[in-house]
Amino acid sequence: MYLTQTDIVNLQLNQYQNYRLSEIISSLIREDLESEEKRDMKDGTNYYKSKHDILDVDFRKYFIDGVSYVNQNKSNNRIVNAYHKYLVDQKVGYIAGHPIMFKGEDEQFVKLINENFTFWFNNIFKKLLTGSSNRGRDYLYVFINEKGEFDYAQIPGEQIIPIYDTQFNEKLVGVIRYYPVTYRESLNTPRITLNKVEIYDSEKVFYLVETKGGRYIPDPDIQPNPRFHIYKWNSLNQNTPEGRGWGRVPFVELKNNEEAISDLRFTKNLIDNYDYDLSSFSNNLADIAKAIWVLKGYEGTKLSEFVRNLNMYGAIKVNKDGGVEPKQNEIPKDAHDSHLDRVEDNIFVFGFGVNPKIDKAGLSPSGIALEYMYAGLDIKSNIMITQATLAIHEFMSFLADYFLITKRVQYNADKIDPVFKKHLIINESEKIKSVKDSLGVISRRTAISNHPWVKNVDDELDAFEKEGEGIIDFDKIPAEEGDE
Repeated sequence: MYLTQTDIVNLQLNQYQNYRLSEIISSLIREDLESEEKRDMKDGTNYYKSKHDILDVDFRKYFIDGVSYVNQNKSNNRIVNAYHKYLVDQKVGYIAGHPIMFKGEDEQFVKLINENFTFWFNNIFKKLLTGSSNRGRDYLYVFINEKGEFDYAQIPGEQIIPIYDTQFNEKLVGVIRYYPVTYRESLNTPRITLNKVEIYDSEKVFYLVETKGGRYIPDPDIQPNPRFHIYKWNSLNQNTPEGRGWGRVPFVELKNNEEAISDLRFTKNLIDNYDYDLSSFSNNLADIAKAIWVLKGYEGTKLSEFVRNLNMYGAIKVNKDGGVEPKQNEIPKDAHDSHLDRVEDNIFVFGFGVNPKIDKAGLSPSGIALEYMYAGLDIKSNIMITQATLAIHEFMSFLADYFLITKRVQYNADKIDPVFKKHLIINESEKIKSVKDSLGVISRRTAISNHPWVKNVDDELDAFEKEGEGIIDFDKIPAEEGDE
C-alpha cells in the first residue's frame, strides 16, 4: 500500500473528527492486511521460522464424487525443508559476518561511531537485514529514551503503512503503525485482541486505540496526545515539557531490493514442491509395507476380520479354490531423486545462493571456481548493500542530530561511509601466494590489506615496522668456540 503526503495531511485534519478518522483508519488497516505485500511478508516470516504450507496438508485425505474422506490408516508425514532460512542466513552472514566499520572525512564522528556504537549497531543491523530479506522491507524506529540516550528498535514491516511524498518520489514523510494488543478487562473475562495505532509525521505522533465496537479513538492512556517526538524538561519549571520533532519521520526504512520484494518470492513454489514431493515419498515408503491383498475364495464376510486374523495369527482361512496374493506398488526412486535434485538446484539458482553440498563444490575448489559459486550470492548481496548504505546514512544522520540536540556538537553524517567486508570463503593458499607474488609490483599497504590473515591494516603495518627494527641477521652473529 502506498499513501502520499496529501493522504497524511487529510489524516491530520481529521484527527479531532473522531468518527471520520475511525473510518479512514479502519479502511486503511483492512486494505493493508489484505494486500499482496502483507501476505508475502507473512509468508516470509513464517518460512524463516520453518512454518511452511506443507504443514497444512493432510495426506490422509481423499475425495470421492466431491466428498472428502480421511483414511486414518495412511501415513501423514509432513517434512519441512528450511531452504529459505538457510538462504537468508547465508546472505546475512555474507554481508555482515564481519563487523561493519566506518570511514570518512568527519574523523571525529567516525572515531565516535567505531569506538562506541559499532557493537550495538551491528547486532541490530543483522536483525534488520534478516527482517528485510524475509519481508521485503523492515524499519528502525529511532528515539531518545528516558535516560536521555539515543536509542532504536526494530519494527517489522507487517506493522507499517509507509507514506511517501508522491507516488513516484518515494521520500518517507509519514508512517502509520498498527499492531495487536491482547488483554483482559478482568480476571474472569476472556482475552480480547484489539489494535493500537500510531500516526507519525515530521514533528509529532498521534495515538489511537481500537474499541470493542471496532472504532478507533484517541488513546486515553497517553498524554499529551498527539505528542512531540522528543521532550526536554525545562530546568526552571519541571512541570512544563519542552517538545520538538526530529524534522522528519523517526523511521529508517531498509528495503531488501529496489522493489522491496521478499527473498521468498523467488523460491516459494520450488520449496513447496520439494516439501510436498519429499513428504509424499516418505509417506509412500511408510505405507509400502501395507500391501494390497487380492482375496479369492475368502470364507469370511468382513474385511476387518481378514485384517485381524492376518495380524493376530499370520494366517487366514480360504476355500479349496481360494487364495491370497499381496500386491505392492513400485516406487520410481530414481525418477524421484532426479526430480528433487533438479528442484534443489533451482532453489539455489533462483534464490541466488551457494549450495553447500561437496559434490557441487568439490573438496578444495580453486579461486576461480569459488568466484563462480559465489556469483549469485554476491549479486544479491550487492543489491542489498546498496539499499543498506542508504539506510545506514539515514540512521547516522539521526545520530548526528541527537548530538546536535543534546550536546550542541555538530557532526556531518554525509561525510562518513560504511565499510562492508563480505564474508567470502576463499582458497587461502592461493590468496597468500598471489599477495606474495605481488610484492614489489603494488604497495606494501595494498598487499597487506589483501592478506587473508590481516584484520587491521594499520595495526599490521605498525607491527611490521616494529619487528623490522629488531630483525636479527643470523649470518652476522659470531660463532662461539666449538661451534662451526
